[in-house]
Amino acid sequence: MKKKFLKLSVLPLAAALLVGCSGTSEINFSGSYWNENPLSGGVSAVDETVEYSVSSVYKGEFSSTEMKNDGLELVVDQSSSYVTRLRNEGSEYVYTTVFDLKGKYVYDGGKEYSFDDYTTEIETRFKGLDDGLSPIKTEIKARNVVPLSLEPKGEDSFMSYGFTATVEYGEKAVITVISDEDSGERLFRTEPVEISKYASGAFLDDNLMIFAFRAMNFGTSYSQNFNTIDIMSGSLKEVSCVNISSLSATQTEQQVTPVRLEGAYVENGAPYNSKTFDTYGICFKTLGTYGKTFRYVYYAVNEKDADGKDVNNATRHRPILIYAPQIYNTGYFRFAIKEVKTN
Repeated sequence: MKKKFLKLSVLPLAAALLVGCSGTSEINFSGSYWNENPLSGGVSAVDETVEYSVSSVYKGEFSSTEMKNDGLELVVDQSSSYVTRLRNEGSEYVYTTVFDLKGKYVYDGGKEYSFDDYTTEIETRFKGLDDGLSPIKTEIKARNVVPLSLEPKGEDSFMSYGFTATVEYGEKAVITVISDEDSGERLFRTEPVEISKYASGAFLDDNLMIFAFRAMNFGTSYSQNFNTIDIMSGSLKEVSCVNISSLSATQTEQQVTPVRLEGAYVENGAPYNSKTFDTYGICFKTLGTYGKTFRYVYYAVNEKDADGKDVNNATRHRPILIYAPQIYNTGYFRFAIKEVKTN
């Protein structure tokens, strides 16, 4: 069977965006909350690793409506993980994310297609807050396993393929995507694509999208638009972000959502049986005719004193829960913070 590449959102944390872009305003960062002192300037010394558990769910805190495909199911193995690391190298930050997914697809009345080689590794070098977290270079290496339709009938209905991609930022953004030799055929273009004036308005590299909101002072009516680059299509797209509470009239007063994580949580070697975080939720969605929501993220907020003032920055605005739609509406990936290490 000759396998054809389907343009799917196979990178749940580096989404392939599908809409056009329009004008944006600048992003107003309020501080580098990953530091003990968020108002410190320049590139600070940091080395933080955060590990998340991975599961598959049909709904989350943001919705009471299930997203479920009765003909196809993705069963996530508990050994799956999502790990982020932030560190500085001289005057630059380096941010890496590694999504390692193991599991199986269940289809056609109970048939199973197991996989253990779904991995996406991304490294982004970027400047500090004074330079608006401007990206320097992003490198991606991925191996994806996806069904070719929403109703697979046999093992030949699944594809395993790999690719490498780079985005080099300068006066222009230069994008290169090349499939691995063992993918059977060239699924992606090999010639570089250039995007000029990519940073003429508010801009975030896709891999930094979730991270960048750790530089925000979350408010009751937060909203922000910015452009990003869809690496797979080689084009500039626009993303809109709003507070999750604003999505429903019944939730407008719930600006801070307590999230209780049951089970093991470890922070710098100190284990907790369970832990509750006060969080602020952000919804990420693309704009345009085919716009869609592609991430829901709950960030830890600073502890408050009796007067409502920040008393410390212990949780560092870390993402506590991340939701991303799975392929063919089979549910959501749920990434829950599991362990934090800082050096």
